[in-house]
Amino acid sequence: MNKIISFFLLILSFNSFSQYGNEWIDYSQKYYTLKIVEDGFYKIDYTTLVNAGVPISSINTSNLQVFGFEKEQPILVEDGGDTSFDFGDYILFYAQGNTTWLDSLIYDAPEDVSNKYYPHYNDTITYFLTWNNSVSNKRISVEQDVSFGSYSANNYIFKKSIKEFHNYYAQGRNIEAVSLSDYTKGEGWVSNPINALDSYNRIDANMPTSFAYTGTGTPNVEGIAVSLGVSNASVGVGSDNHHFQLQYGTANTILHDISYSAYDLKKISFTFPASGIGSTTTRIRHQLINDLGVAADHQSVAFVELTYAHLPNLEGSDYIEFIHENHTSTTKSLYNFTNFGGTTPYVFSFGDGLKKLPMINTSGVYQVLVPNNLLGQTQKLIVLDENAIKNVASISPVNNTGSFTNFSTTNFNDAYLILTHKSLSSSVSEYKQYRESFEGGNYNVISANVDELYLQFGGGVPKHVLGLSRFQLYAYEKALVEKPNHVFIIGKGVREANESYLQQTNGTRQSVFAYNYCLVPSYGFPASDILMTHHLLNNDYIPLVPIGRLAARNNSEVSIYLDKVKAYELEQVQSDPYTLQSKYWQKDILHFGGGSTASEQAIFKNYLLQFENVLEDSKFAGHVTSFHKSVSDPIDPVTLFSVTDKINEGVSLMTFFGHAYAGGFDQNVDDPES
Repeated sequence: MNKIISFFLLILSFNSFSQYGNEWIDYSQKYYTLKIVEDGFYKIDYTTLVNAGVPISSINTSNLQVFGFEKEQPILVEDGGDTSFDFGDYILFYAQGNTTWLDSLIYDAPEDVSNKYYPHYNDTITYFLTWNNSVSNKRISVEQDVSFGSYSANNYIFKKSIKEFHNYYAQGRNIEAVSLSDYTKGEGWVSNPINALDSYNRIDANMPTSFAYTGTGTPNVEGIAVSLGVSNASVGVGSDNHHFQLQYGTANTILHDISYSAYDLKKISFTFPASGIGSTTTRIRHQLINDLGVAADHQSVAFVELTYAHLPNLEGSDYIEFIHENHTSTTKSLYNFTNFGGTTPYVFSFGDGLKKLPMINTSGVYQVLVPNNLLGQTQKLIVLDENAIKNVASISPVNNTGSFTNFSTTNFNDAYLILTHKSLSSSVSEYKQYRESFEGGNYNVISANVDELYLQFGGGVPKHVLGLSRFQLYAYEKALVEKPNHVFIIGKGVREANESYLQQTNGTRQSVFAYNYCLVPSYGFPASDILMTHHLLNNDYIPLVPIGRLAARNNSEVSIYLDKVKAYELEQVQSDPYTLQSKYWQKDILHFGGGSTASEQAIFKNYLLQFENVLEDSKFAGHVTSFHKSVSDPIDPVTLFSVTDKINEGVSLMTFFGHAYAGGFDQNVDDPES
């Protein structure tokens, strides 16, 4: 019998937050989910509700609600005014695909997110349809004013043009491509790096700027550009090792000249005259400058955005977004739009509440009055055709019943938390039963399906690690007597990011295969489960609750592990004779040191020697046997037999300190099945 229990070391940070993310849920209500990827207006009709099993005939339409981003969203219920939902009636609402709103909580500071237009874990978010007994739920207000003659038309309206890059994942601060696992400034999705020393040493963002207004009194173009360093060469001239100029237009007019060092992020606000706008596109260039005498100067761009005055021209589109600047001298602003690409226009303004505005077509001129925001802020304005409204084909009840698990009634005291995927439910149930048994420790085991945790605690974003983090915080703070003692993740995890340095396979964000292969996500790059709760309660580098993972891909692998656990723990029966001969193996520890180069092997060996000193001290009084790699092969045959013999005799802990890849470890001693 092989008496082994193996655990592996993980790496390293987190941002604190007060909310759990489930405060918006009323557990007495039923909830139905729909996935949103693209921004726009959506329609849920009678047939969709009936097919989903919603008891719509018994629901007053005033009671209907839609939630997204952990908030109630305003809706417009077209019911003919009878508060009854019948065939032909529908619910209309605005929804957005996922943004970096959750990602900002896992950085040290929200402004450290490099690319705010490309979220880390997923571009999809879940919205929820529900109903209550209230008649004062959030609604889209409908304006009626068409007194266009009382106002003078605006000459222009503002439009935002965006260019973002996500070809490359920048690690942020790193040493020889090894970075911290927490999300830090200078990390994230950006353009492919460009080296200032190369002949092609610029990054261009060609911004769409059609139908720009350039008349008298036109305000300046305003913009933001975010870039970062992805190398840290030895400093040459001065103290910086990156240099670039931000330029605009065909003449490459300089906006800013920036020098900086290391893996810093540079967010630059800029302006230039409206006369600099191109007729169809306007180039914003990051021109790298090779004048610092460094061996390399690699830089990337996250995004560029321009906000410019735009003619009241709808560009022949059936969906277009503008920015309306409020005018304090009048309650409403008139726009005479032309060049609409549809037949039945809808107009919505996002100011102090979401409003539907009437638009009148007079010989191809589409007039609309926009109420000025009472707070004096700018507001988004969307003009779209009726055919551009997206139909929601299907919705699904939460947990197949419509009801969330009400964890507020759960006893989390001294809990053993299991976070797992539904595909492993049968084997995890067996593991749970064992842990609840006398032989398994009589634990208070609470098993949670990660798919529901994303919905309750993760903002509805599939496979976002914050859903797991917030649930652990919830369990920890709801345990008022004894805190949870274990978090055991059961399920294979795959990193979110691409491993850009060695050009390895993509992570879950950009690979469908990796996304489906990942059953339970981890945190950061390189991935670290410890960081799921890092800094949640100012707990520094210590996890809130001790955490581990079984990276199982299927029920069979979980069952194999459970059999090994039972065999191991059978040897721990306290009623057995406790003799030195029978129990000495529990003090035996194996250390395996890897490394791909001689210097790495020496570094890893030194770390393991430090661990050895701790383990052999009086607090544990262990006995460590070490196997340090000195050649390129994983392990030589003679040593392999020594390792196998030692394992068969029994060891309590095996520590592998080295590299790993999909096919094995830096130090391979045997197949896991053996």
